[in-house]
Amino acid sequence: MKITRRELNLMIERFMFEKEDEPGESDSVTGIDSITGKDNAAIDSEQVEDEPGESDSVTGIDSVTGIDNSAADTALKLSNSQINKALSLARSQTGKGLPRTVPNKSAESEHLSYLRPEFRSKVKSILSNLKSQGFKPVIFTSFRDAKDQLQKKKDGVSGTAHFGYHVQYGLTGDPKGAVIAVDIIDERYGWCNKGKAKITDKSRPTPEHLDSWKFFMELGKAAREAGLTWGGDWKFFSSGKPPGKKKRGGKVLHTDGNWYKSGADTKGAEPFLFGADPAHIELKVPKDQVRKFSAYGVLKKLGKLPVDKA
Repeated sequence: MKITRRELNLMIERFMFEKEDEPGESDSVTGIDSITGKDNAAIDSEQVEDEPGESDSVTGIDSVTGIDNSAADTALKLSNSQINKALSLARSQTGKGLPRTVPNKSAESEHLSYLRPEFRSKVKSILSNLKSQGFKPVIFTSFRDAKDQLQKKKDGVSGTAHFGYHVQYGLTGDPKGAVIAVDIIDERYGWCNKGKAKITDKSRPTPEHLDSWKFFMELGKAAREAGLTWGGDWKFFSSGKPPGKKKRGGKVLHTDGNWYKSGADTKGAEPFLFGADPAHIELKVPKDQVRKFSAYGVLKKLGKLPVDKA
């Protein structure tokens, strides 16, 4: 799988994840994993972007993505030095010519307003799905500014300090309608460490703690069904280990939402595997495009594009 190194949440891996089981072997003919049932060949394939819509004949704006296709073509021609210049400017101009990170406790509507249109519709559907199951999902992170991203890297809680799926300024320098990643948690549980979901003895987990993992399982299912990338499918950032079973109180969480003891009749349900960042979902967009679109927007917003000097 082509993995964009996203938010490195060491607290999750250090305090919430037990030793993860290795996946099974892939069938030599079909490529299907003997434990997960996933097609490993398909998982390892390159990520591709959603099909674009039609461009307006006057404005050139894509009807699905909301992207200015003419500007996008120019953005994709930016050099690495121009991208790095834009990144430096994005950090120095945060709170000046460029906006700051959207506060975590902002209203759902505020977070949603920052998302790219086709991503926004999928996130809204996922939130509705989770609410219908009795969960209380909230968007914790949408847009994050480049300065905050750099600080997270310095603090050791992120694997990248570059433009990313949260750090999206779009093609105009305004992140509204441009962000293509969110972190979603259940407001009662956080990352399985809030309120009654927080435990100190994994052998005696609370019902709330077990339910908190069901929340992330359902988030992952919904994200996959929507054609999005789920951070729970990623390898662990610091160790590089693959996603593994979630064990609590001598039981393992299975795909039917039940926790089973070893040897129990699961009625065909398989263990549900968790990786590095189960709160994170993002639109499948090539990393090169992600960086160049943001860089273009920053340079345009600050009047630093070469064409602006002509």
